[in-house]
Amino acid sequence: MTVSDLPVVIRTADGNDLEGVVAVGRTAWRATYSSIFPPELLELFLDKWWTMDANVPAIRARRTVVADQGGKIVAMASYGIHQGRFVIWKIYVLPEAQGRGIGGLLLDAMYERARGEKNSVFLSFTDGNAAAYDFARLHGFVEDGREEQNGLPDLIWMRKDLVDDAKGGDAGDAGAAGETARARDAGAETRDEAREGNLR
Repeated sequence: MTVSDLPVVIRTADGNDLEGVVAVGRTAWRATYSSIFPPELLELFLDKWWTMDANVPAIRARRTVVADQGGKIVAMASYGIHQGRFVIWKIYVLPEAQGRGIGGLLLDAMYERARGEKNSVFLSFTDGNAAAYDFARLHGFVEDGREEQNGLPDLIWMRKDLVDDAKGGDAGDAGAAGETARARDAGAETRDEAREGNLR
């Protein structure tokens, strides 16, 4: 039996997961954005968002969730409140673990944390990240706006409205359930997570 055959456990990250979280981020972020950003800018962003120091505060605040498969961290997501919104700051899956619905499981964990506090969840990614756009649309997100990034491609903001289970589950999920396992899990990233305050 290989690691990929083992069940995936979605749980809140703790300090022991820090190295695995950073490894997922650096690997998946590079794979996601290497065709969008020039190498020097890619490395700059990696050094800004994907270091041990940058990820400790979100883990300490219990705002990071991981997908644990046989003791290996294969995916992660982090979230926070920014300008009154529940924002998924990061959601990344290792390339070799993509296409198995793990990104969808992380989204479900985000919805559970948002319910009772906010009626909508938001995420964003850089224009040109077609896989992230398709992933978000598949899971019921709609485009909410665009933000200029000082000469870089725009930041695309996506929104998903949540409804009570008694009213039929998450808005926008119709037709998506059977597609999750075939979806390509992709990364979503804000332009500057530090402004939310939980990553600094």
